[in-house]
Order: sequence, then structure tokens, then C-alpha cells
Amino acid sequence: MASWDDVRRLAPADALIADDPADLFTTPHFDGDRTVLVRLDAIAADELAEVVEGALPARASKRLAATYLEAR
Repeated sequence: MASWDDVRRLAPADALIADDPADLFTTPHFDGDRTVLVRLDAIAADELAEVVEGALPARASKRLAATYLEAR
């Protein structure tokens, strides 16, 4: 699986999806965006936690992301 540090650096969604296509996907609506959709019925709970925790700093406000990262 790709490093979720890639998500924080706004890596292309295609790279993440290519690394784990059974669990991650996108739709034409999100073409060109960094959004990655998750197959909740397919992904393991620990991998889902990794996806959410990895994406938080990239999608949250700078203040919230900094608070979250300091607490880790």
C-alpha cells in the first residue's frame, strides 16, 4: 500500500488507487481531484483508519491538522 504521507503531499489519487485498487477507487466526477473513495465493505478496519488518519492533515484546516499532528 502507498504511504499515506503521499496523501498529505497531495499525491495524485491515481497513484494511491493503482497501489490498492481492491479497496480504493474514484469516479469520473472526481477526475483531476485528489479525492479517493473507499470500498467500505472491502477494506480492513486498520487500513481504513490509516486512510482517514493519513488524509486528515491534507484535508483539514491548517490549525486542526497541526493540533492533530502534535497529539500523535
